Amino acid sequence: MVDSGAKGVSAWNDRTNSYKNAEFDIVIDQAAQQGRVFELAGLHDLVKHVAEGYHATVFAYGQTGSGKTYTMEGYKYKVEQPGKAPQAQFECGENEGIVPRSVRLLFDLIKQQSNLQKKKFTVYCSYLQVYKEKIYDLLNKSHVKGVVADGPGLKLKWSKNDVFSVENLYTFECKTVDDVMALYHFGIKNKVVASHNMNNSSSRSHSMLSLTVEQVEVSNLDNVVVSKL
Repeated sequence: MVDSGAKGVSAWNDRTNSYKNAEFDIVIDQAAQQGRVFELAGLHDLVKHVAEGYHATVFAYGQTGSGKTYTMEGYKYKVEQPGKAPQAQFECGENEGIVPRSVRLLFDLIKQQSNLQKKKFTVYCSYLQVYKEKIYDLLNKSHVKGVVADGPGLKLKWSKNDVFSVENLYTFECKTVDDVMALYHFGIKNKVVASHNMNNSSSRSHSMLSLTVEQVEVSNLDNVVVSKL
């Protein structure tokens, strides 16, 4: 049972014949619309901080079939033939997921900031997938082919400042929301899918879309601030 008001979830335990209760900062029930999820999860403030020069991360985890993909992407998948990747059908409007909503908000905020503070903003996009403990570039179609052939994957490197980077990962400059979404759609099509008993369109992997925002003061080009979403 889900109780949004009490911010709790109760699950029946067959072994003890009783409910096990858990409390959270926020509980959103299954009737909530995508816009409500975006609002309650505090994503507007997170994206706002990125536009101001701070890092932020949004991620989803949970059991297969719990709705992670739809919540983050706003896509519905249709598998036409076993063994083939599902076809993504984008849900626009109210059904848009967290990712497209965040991208649109980020560019809106950047536009406001550039007008008010006389700053030049540049946005870069990358998209990777971790599959069988290896990193693959979803924006490099030739590299994705190596997943099927069990290729070596890309190397993960750490700097002295505890900042990680992926060697040879494609990064594209994006001037508009449409630029980011085009890359996002392209990357989703390149995801490796491995079906299983619980979900025949599960990717059984982890994917990460990164937007890097570089802002420079027009009056002082040496003042550069870089943030990542």
